[in-house]
Amino acid sequence: MKKFSLFALVVLLIGCTNDVSQDEQLADRLPIKISLEKSRANDTAFESGDQVGLYVVNYNGSTAGTLTSTENHINNACFTLSTDWRAEEELYWKDASTKADFYAYYPYGNPTDVSAYPFSVNTDQSAEADYWASDFLWGKRSGVAPTKSAVTITTEHLLSNALVYINAGEGYTAEELATANIEVKICNIKNSATINLATGVATATGSVTEITPWNTGAYYRAMIVPQTVSSDTNLVSVKINGKEYTFATDITFAAGTQHKIEVTISAPSNGLVASFSIKEWSLDDNIYNGEAIINPGAPMPANNEIWYTATEKVEPYKNDRFGANIVSNEWDETTSKGVITFDANVTSIGDWAFSRCSLTSITIPDSVTSIGVYAFYSCRSLTSITIPDSVTEIGGCAFSECSSLKAFYGKFASADNRCLIVDGVLTSFAPAGLTEYSIPGSVTSIGECAFAGCIDLTSVTIPNSVTSIGSHAFSRCSLTSITIPDSVTSFGNLAFSECLYMTSFYGKFASEDNCCLIVDGVLYSFAVGCDLTEYTIPNGVTEIGKNAFYSGYFLTNVTIPDSVTLIENSAFRNCISLTSVTIPDSVTAIGGSAFSKCRSLTSVTIGNSVTSIGDSVFSGCSNLASVTIGNNVSSIGKNAFNSCSSLTSITIPNSVASIGGYAFAHCSSLMYVYCKPTTPPKGGSSMFGSNASDRKIYMPSVSVEAYKAAEYWSTYKSYIEGYDF
Repeated sequence: MKKFSLFALVVLLIGCTNDVSQDEQLADRLPIKISLEKSRANDTAFESGDQVGLYVVNYNGSTAGTLTSTENHINNACFTLSTDWRAEEELYWKDASTKADFYAYYPYGNPTDVSAYPFSVNTDQSAEADYWASDFLWGKRSGVAPTKSAVTITTEHLLSNALVYINAGEGYTAEELATANIEVKICNIKNSATINLATGVATATGSVTEITPWNTGAYYRAMIVPQTVSSDTNLVSVKINGKEYTFATDITFAAGTQHKIEVTISAPSNGLVASFSIKEWSLDDNIYNGEAIINPGAPMPANNEIWYTATEKVEPYKNDRFGANIVSNEWDETTSKGVITFDANVTSIGDWAFSRCSLTSITIPDSVTSIGVYAFYSCRSLTSITIPDSVTEIGGCAFSECSSLKAFYGKFASADNRCLIVDGVLTSFAPAGLTEYSIPGSVTSIGECAFAGCIDLTSVTIPNSVTSIGSHAFSRCSLTSITIPDSVTSFGNLAFSECLYMTSFYGKFASEDNCCLIVDGVLYSFAVGCDLTEYTIPNGVTEIGKNAFYSGYFLTNVTIPDSVTLIENSAFRNCISLTSVTIPDSVTAIGGSAFSKCRSLTSVTIGNSVTSIGDSVFSGCSNLASVTIGNNVSSIGKNAFNSCSSLTSITIPNSVASIGGYAFAHCSSLMYVYCKPTTPPKGGSSMFGSNASDRKIYMPSVSVEAYKAAEYWSTYKSYIEGYDF
C-alpha cells in the first residue's frame, strides 16, 4: 500500500562481469533494474506488493523520442516490491550509446492511451486504504545515457490534497465537538481525470460528486483531482449531530499542493450559524517544505504594517526602501510571527529590501504599489506570496533564487500560480518541486533573472508568443537542452550563463552543430555541459559574448576564427581544462576576466590587433608559463595576470601606456620583466606585487632614471636595470 507523499525512483544499471569490452558489456548485458528510495515520507514506507509502471523512450541521435502508447523501447514494464523491486523479465538498454527518457508512474495500470490515461479517486475515502488508493505519482528523467551508475527519477503528486480541520466557535466547546456525531463532505468535485503520462498533467473530467474524506483523528483528509470550484457552489458540508453547515468559496486545487481548510462551527444564542474560513494553505512538514495561500477574505495588515513569519527575526536590507520609516520590528520566537511598523503608509518594497532574509511568509499591505529589483532575492525559505491589487510594478530579479517558492497568488499570478506575468513579461517563477515547465502562452517576454538559480529545472518549453529573453533569464539552471522558437528576436546578456548541464541548443539562433546560440554574429552561449574537449568556433562569429564558455570544464582547446573582433568579459572564465589559446589578429579587445581561473592554461599568444587587455583577464591562471603580448596593446588592466604563479618572464611592448594595479601581483615565479617603452607607462599600485629578491625589471638604458622616479615604478627601483633591446 502506497504511503508516500514524494519518492525517488532509482534505476540501477548493473553490468555483467565477463571478459568482453566495456562497450560490449553495455550493449549486450546491461540490465535495467529499479529500487525505490523515499525522499520525503508522510507515513510509512512502501509495502510488499506495491507496483510501479515504467516506460523507456530512446533518442534518435540527439533528438528525444516521443512517448507513445506502444512503440517505445520499454512499454509499461511492471515492477513489484517483494524484498526488492523486480520486473517480470530482464530489461536492457538498446545499446552502449543511445540516450533515453524514463517515465514512471504509480500505481501500476494498463494505459491504452498514454496521453489520456483514465484515473479516478475514490468518492468514499473514509477508510485509510481507500484514501491511499486514490494517490497518483509520476516522474520523468530526460536524456539518460547508458551507464552503470544509478539513474534517479524523482516523482511528484499529480493530485491535490485537502485537509479539513473542524474547530469550536461560539456556542460550542472542543469537548462537545469531540463527542458529537460529525460528518464531513467535500462537495461539487470531479473525481475522475485523464492523465498525460508524457507531461505529468492530470485534467479533471466527468460530472461533479461528493467526496467523503478520511478522518485521521486530528483532521479530515482527501485526495482531489486538480480543478477549480467556484463560489456559486458549496465547497464543504459539515453535519454536527444531524445539523448541516455549508460553505462556498472560490478555490483552485493545485497539483502536488496540500490545502488546509479550517472550519469554525458556531452556535450563538440567537440561532445556529456556521462560520467557515480558509486559512493559509500550509504544507505538512512531513510532506512539503512550505505553504500555499488561498485566503481572499483573510485579515490584512494596516497600511503602515508588514506581517511576516520567519525562522529568525527579519532585518530589512536598508530602512529607506519602503516609502516610510520603520518605527518598530517585533518578532515572537514562539510563534515565528513578526510585524514591522512604519510611521506612514508603506508604498513600496524597494530594491533589495528583503534580500537573503529568513522569511517563510509575508503579508504585504494593499498600499504598496511597487516591488523593486532583487526585493526578495535569495529568500530561500519563502514558500508562497500574495501580490496585492495595488501593485503596478515588479522589478527584475525580485524573487530570483527563492528555491522553496512554490506559488504566487493575487495580482499578476498565472493560472497555475507558478509565475508572475506583468503586461506579458514573465518576471518571476516559483520553482520548488519542478524539473520541467511549459511557459504559458500569454507570455511575450521572459524577464531578467526570471528562472535564475532554478537548480532542479532540467527542461523548459518556450511558446511561440515569446519575442525576447532577458539577461540572466535561465542562468544557473540545470537545463540539458532548450529550443528557441522563431518568434524570439533578442537576448539579454548571460541568458544561459552557468547552465553547466546544457548539452545542446535547438531552433532559432542555434549553430549548425547545436553547440552555440549565435545572434547577429555574437556567440551568446556555448553548451558547456557537452563533453567536447576541442571546439572550433563557427566562422562568421564576430564577438564571443559575456560568459559564453563560462565553466566549460571539458574544453582543452578552442580555435577562434579570424572573424572574431571582440572577446567579452568572462567569456572563457573557469574553463579549468583549457590548455592553450591563440588570440587571432582580428581581435581588438579582450574583456575583463575573459580567461580568469583557467588553471590549466599554459601559453597565450595575444594578436597584434588587440589594443587593451581588460581587468583580471588571466588572473588565477596558475599554470600560465608563456605569454606573448601583441605590439598594439596600449593598456594592461588591473589584476590582468594576478596569481599567474608559473609565469617566469614577460615582455611589455613599446605600445603599452598603462599597467593597472596588481597586474602581475602574486606571480611568484616571475623573474624577468622586459619593459620596452622609453616613457614609463602609467603604473598602478603593487603592479608587480612584492618583488622577489632576485627579480630583474629591465627597460631601455636611457630611461632607467625616469622609471626609478615614476609613480609606482619607484617601488621597484632597486630591481630596475637598463637593457639594450
